[in-house]
Amino acid sequence: MSEDRKFTESEMAAIMHRLELFDYLKDFINIDLISISDEELDEVVLNHKMKVVFDHVGDGVFSLFNISDVYKRIKSESGYIALRKYFTILQFSLIEKFEEIKRKLESDELLSFNGTARIVINPATNEYETRFLPSNFNSEKEYDITADCEIIISLFFEILSYLLHGIPKGRLKICEKCGTLFFQVTRREKIFCSQKCAKAAAQAEYIKKTKKGRID
Repeated sequence: MSEDRKFTESEMAAIMHRLELFDYLKDFINIDLISISDEELDEVVLNHKMKVVFDHVGDGVFSLFNISDVYKRIKSESGYIALRKYFTILQFSLIEKFEEIKRKLESDELLSFNGTARIVINPATNEYETRFLPSNFNSEKEYDITADCEIIISLFFEILSYLLHGIPKGRLKICEKCGTLFFQVTRREKIFCSQKCAKAAAQAEYIKKTKKGRID
């Protein structure tokens, strides 16, 4: 798919919906999970838009893995200290994946995953589904916090593969002002993710030129 192609209305609607979910994940990596209160941590995981991503993509594999249930179980069994450690690990894993995407924007491979993919029966639906698991995951082992964490980290790969599928090379950009990833909606070249960043960059350039003029 060429970066210069024109999307149909339905294609653009589907892409924009997936990119909205992509932005929810970007919001999650910027939350300070260590400093926020216990109540705010509850809000982040149980009501944050990150959960919307899991729920939306979760018709298949994720229906077996409810992030709210995991959160409540860890909270009940181990408390908030364990919760912060757990979700901070997940946050760092997601940050690493975004950084990998940034590094590889100009290459032919955007993300890589070391693990296994299996087509299995979902007992809740009695239907086949594909499940990604980390290479060191032991399916016979009783679930614990570490196992849950490993599964969600692998699910992040599956989520991102779903959200980025069909995005043409060249349309995914890195904002020259704030460094965030963004999607160039039209074929018109963009270097900033938002009007806010564009204005901030223009203002910085104006101040730079003004100071230079004074020096000269």
